[in-house]
Amino acid sequence: VRYRSARESHESLAALVEMASSTELTVSDLSVTALSLDIAVATCHFVQAIAVEGGPGFAFAGALTFVLRRENGRWLFVSGHTSSARPRPEGAAIEEPGGRS
Repeated sequence: VRYRSARESHESLAALVEMASSTELTVSDLSVTALSLDIAVATCHFVQAIAVEGGPGFAFAGALTFVLRRENGRWLFVSGHTSSARPRPEGAAIEEPGGRS
């Protein structure tokens, strides 16, 4: 999913909250790397399951990356990114680093 603006992202997420009867987030492979005393990067894999009242639910999975900053003894999210793997087209080669396949 790609959004063209913060407003579009907010509207889409608000609609999702309205239709969801329950959600479950499962996190695995959490890794936190301290870059300094007050900056850290956290990565993990996730599965998000969403139940929809009166219809089939759905789930999606992927990777999360967060940058955190400690201010006044509290860790705050500075930035985050999520990505989900796309199925590779049948017969597509796996590309090696440097453009080789």
